[in-house]
Amino acid sequence: MIWPITQASSEVHCKICGATAIAFGECDINQGGPPGALARPALGQRLVYHRCPQCGFMFTSQLDHWQPIDFKTHIYNDQYIDVDPDYVQVRPMANAEMLLGMLVSRPDSLRLLDFGAGSGLLAQQLRDAGIDADSEDPYSEASFSNADANHIPAHLYDVVCAFEVIEHSQNPLLTLAQIRGHLKPGGCAIISTLLQPDEISAIGCNWWYCAPRNGHISLLSEQSLKLALAQAGATSWHCESQILHIAYF
Repeated sequence: MIWPITQASSEVHCKICGATAIAFGECDINQGGPPGALARPALGQRLVYHRCPQCGFMFTSQLDHWQPIDFKTHIYNDQYIDVDPDYVQVRPMANAEMLLGMLVSRPDSLRLLDFGAGSGLLAQQLRDAGIDADSEDPYSEASFSNADANHIPAHLYDVVCAFEVIEHSQNPLLTLAQIRGHLKPGGCAIISTLLQPDEISAIGCNWWYCAPRNGHISLLSEQSLKLALAQAGATSWHCESQILHIAYF
């Protein structure tokens, strides 16, 4: 199936810091799948990823015009489970177990939101364990580029989780603004997205996380993540690991 992608522009600005980004590499639109899986067959369409020389943010802008129907048709379709088999049950169950360990001494009044929640299984697991947890997936109804950062949520939360969300966003700054908009003052965001490895310049678009078939179109460096969180209003943050990050607002 042919993807409706735009032609790569010769001048692209970083979506995080605004600097002129440099064409970094390209890959087939069908690149993706879990680590260790057999390479997926090339479909003959290539996406160019740019990388910012200032903050290191790596992204493609050729899908910026996509609407929800485009993502549903070409990426999040019935075949998506083949490239991300863990998203239905394995990952939300593991994340719920991790959160239960982190929140073991939580106050009874704590409220948590799973943002970009998919089926809502994670929140259900937390509710079963006695945590006041909700789920929301705005991208099932609105595009990453057009979702309203000024939307007033029905509730504000002490903790907002966004597991494997940012790398799918056409506009990471808007996504972080949405996350902040759900938090109480002094609230905490728990974000998972894999940061670029130190050897990214040598690996280029052969990095397994550079996976358009998985929907991975925004790939953060540590510097670009810190800059994006600061612009979103985070007062402090730290990286628990290369993939797990905690920010306070």
